[in-house]
Amino acid sequence: MGTGTVGGVTVVVKQTDTDSSVALIQAAGQRVLVVDDVLATGGTARAAVSLVERLGGTLYGLAFLIELDFLNGREKLAGERVTSILHY
Repeated sequence: MGTGTVGGVTVVVKQTDTDSSVALIQAAGQRVLVVDDVLATGGTARAAVSLVERLGGTLYGLAFLIELDFLNGREKLAGERVTSILHY
């Protein structure tokens, strides 16, 4: 994982064997929408929410293309605005 700041934008890069994610988060005081392809267990989304809060941003909500309902990831995001387009 690497973190850096470029022109007031904090860039966080996470690399795994099967996936690469990049998050761009504006400086403190900005409203942030977290967008990801899949909501599964909710761990990555919860970590993204924590990062936004740690950097002084305000979470607007979370949006996902696919939600795997049987994994109950939404439970880890209780109290947050969560939108998913497809449910499996």
